[in-house]
Amino acid sequence: MRYKNKNLKSGQSLIETCLMFGLICIVFWGLFQLCYLFAAKEILTYSANSVARAKTVGLNQWMTHKVGRVALISVSGKMLEPAFVNSSVQNAGLNNMSPGDAWDTALNSNPQSLQYGVERARVPQYLASVNNASSRAILDYENWNNININASGGAVGGVSVVGGLLDVTVEQEYPELFPIMWSFVAPNATSIWLRSSVELENHYPLYLDDMGF
Repeated sequence: MRYKNKNLKSGQSLIETCLMFGLICIVFWGLFQLCYLFAAKEILTYSANSVARAKTVGLNQWMTHKVGRVALISVSGKMLEPAFVNSSVQNAGLNNMSPGDAWDTALNSNPQSLQYGVERARVPQYLASVNNASSRAILDYENWNNININASGGAVGGVSVVGGLLDVTVEQEYPELFPIMWSFVAPNATSIWLRSSVELENHYPLYLDDMGF
């Protein structure tokens, strides 16, 4: 009887350990997701501020929309256009090294992303594009379709006037990155909408006739 009881206790400990590991994984997944969303919210605020600055110096609606998108590149997911495979690791020759040599090489080097060079060259061309169709052929990301940008200022009779505040709101939908996110948000949720707003002094009507936008 003592031998059987010992086996039963061992099996109970194993089950409890598995349950605890599952709970710990859920907590860590939630923390990772929250850290990503916190960083994304900061970048969203930066995008709203960039749009507000662009609007107040007289850039039109299309230009401010492009500025907002560019400011969100770091949280916009995979680059769709131009089609590009980042082969920085292969070019560095790390795949042919032992783990120890690869680690030493990484510590003693200044790694650079080849994709960053492509993006840096394409951003000025994208900002100079004249319409949405041509801009998407220059630079595009998988999450750029999930961006809403709204810039509005004080108006009298439908005409924007100097004074008051320019309100800029930028929204973006972020997909679920880690499993079991529904444990922390609404059931069956697959994404989260984040929003950030910025207010600046409204003086863009001095420079811009934006056709009532």
